[in-house]
Amino acid sequence: MNGSILTDELSGALEIDHALTELEREIDLLLNITPVNTADAWTDFERSGFANVPTLRSRPLGFEADLVRRRLYNLEIERIEDAALANLFLAKRDEISRQITLLEDRDTSRCVHESLQLFGEVGEMLVQEASELLDLIPAEAPRNGRVTASAFAEAAERELDHYRDRYPGFAGRLEIRSDVSDLMVSHGRFLIPAAAYFRTGRVEALIQHEVGTHVV
Repeated sequence: MNGSILTDELSGALEIDHALTELEREIDLLLNITPVNTADAWTDFERSGFANVPTLRSRPLGFEADLVRRRLYNLEIERIEDAALANLFLAKRDEISRQITLLEDRDTSRCVHESLQLFGEVGEMLVQEASELLDLIPAEAPRNGRVTASAFAEAAERELDHYRDRYPGFAGRLEIRSDVSDLMVSHGRFLIPAAAYFRTGRVEALIQHEVGTHVV
C-alpha cells in the first residue's frame, strides 16, 4: 500500500516537473528577450556619436501569455505532499510567471524592475572582480582574418559531433538564423546569426564556451 502511494506521489511530481519544463521551453525567455536588430541599432548608435539612445525591436511572442498562465496555474502543485518538492515547484511556477510578465513588458520601463526581481542586482564584489580583470589582463590587438557564419557553424558542428560520439542521445544542435544578432544558446539549441562574421582567433574560444558550457 505504501509503495503504491509513493509511486503515485513520484508520478505526480514527475508530471508537474515535465509540465513546468515544457512551459518554460514554450516561452523561450532568452530568444524572446533578445532584440532582432542589435547589429543595426549599434551601427546607428555609433553613427550618432553615442548620443542617441538606439531603438531596439522585439520579435512577436510566439505564445498567448494569458493561455500559458492559465496552464501554469492549473498545475495541481498543492497535491504534492513532499514539502521540499512542492516548494521547489511553487518557486519555479513563480519564476515562469515573472518571465512571462517580463516578456510582455519588453518595451517599457517596467522591464528593468521585473528583470531585477528575477535575477537580482549586480553585486559589488562581482563589479570589483570584473574591474580587476580588466586591469590585469593586457589588451591584445585582434588577429587578422574572419570566418563566415557557415564556416563557424561547421567548426561548431564538429564539436557537437564530439559530444554525440561520447554521449549517445546528446540532444544539442545548432541553427543558423537570420532573426538573431548574437551567438546564443536556447534550450540546447546553439543559435548562430546568419549575417555574422567571427575573428579567426576567437572561433575556438567561442565554440568551447557556447557548446561546452551552455549547450552541454
